[in-house]
Amino acid sequence: MVVLLAGCNRIQSVDLDVRPTDVNTMRDLAYSVAANAVCGDVEWYSDQENARSFTCERSDGRGQAYIMAATEVAPLDERAAYLDGLNVPYVRGQYYLVTVPINRASTAAPLDEFSAGAS
Repeated sequence: MVVLLAGCNRIQSVDLDVRPTDVNTMRDLAYSVAANAVCGDVEWYSDQENARSFTCERSDGRGQAYIMAATEVAPLDERAAYLDGLNVPYVRGQYYLVTVPINRASTAAPLDEFSAGAS
């Protein structure tokens, strides 16, 4: 098993199709999605009852990405429907969704690097 270190917290690399069960495993999933896309630091920025959202700076300088990890699909379905309505691109995995800042969606770099391993 690969272990990534972020500050003093231990982050475990997880399979992108594994369902998170709590705050820690949602964080692990977000870090694994980011690592898969060579995204830099991952920082928590908001939460819902069954979902956590994180930001990361892409290491290649292609801007910021938002990663939402969830213990169930409903929050992801809601976010995807909202983004569809705004014509904002996203990549959807079984228990995660990656998008770009909504106010920069028209000029944002593609999210292709997040597609590897997506369901």
